[in-house]
Amino acid sequence: MNAPDGKPGGAGGPGRSDAASGRSGVPSLEVALAAVDGIDAQAALRAVGGRVALLERMLRKFVEHYGGSAFSLAAPTHLDQLPALCASCHALRGACAAIGANALAGALQQLELAAMAPAPPLDELVGGTIRVRGDLQRLLVGLTRALGH
Repeated sequence: MNAPDGKPGGAGGPGRSDAASGRSGVPSLEVALAAVDGIDAQAALRAVGGRVALLERMLRKFVEHYGGSAFSLAAPTHLDQLPALCASCHALRGACAAIGANALAGALQQLELAAMAPAPPLDELVGGTIRVRGDLQRLLVGLTRALGH
C-alpha cells in the first residue's frame, strides 16, 4: 500500500501496514503483543530493528512451526532420549529469544542444561518438559490471538 505521498508503506512508514500502525480500528501489533503473557514486545521489536512487518512474519512462522505437528518436545523416558531433548530445547530456545519470549527461552535453557548433566533424574526432566510444553502452548494461544488467527 502506498502512503499519500506515493511512497510504499502506508501511514506507518516502510514495512508497516495500516493494521500494524493501528489504523482502521485494528489494534497495532505492538498493542496486541503487549497482551500476550510471556512476550517482551519491545525486546522483539528491538531485535528486528523496529520492523513490525518482519516481526509479524517471524511470529507467524513461529506459530506455524512450533504449533504444528512438525515440532515435538517429548518428555524423556530413557537416558538415550536426552540428546534429542537437548536439541529440541536448543532450537526452541533460539526461536523464543528471537521473538521476545525471554522467560520461556530461560526455562528452555535450564531444561537443556539439566538434560546435559551427568546422570540427570528423569522424573525431574519429565516434569520440566511438561511445564515448558504448557508454557509454549499458552504462548502459542496468545500469539494466535494477537495475530488475529
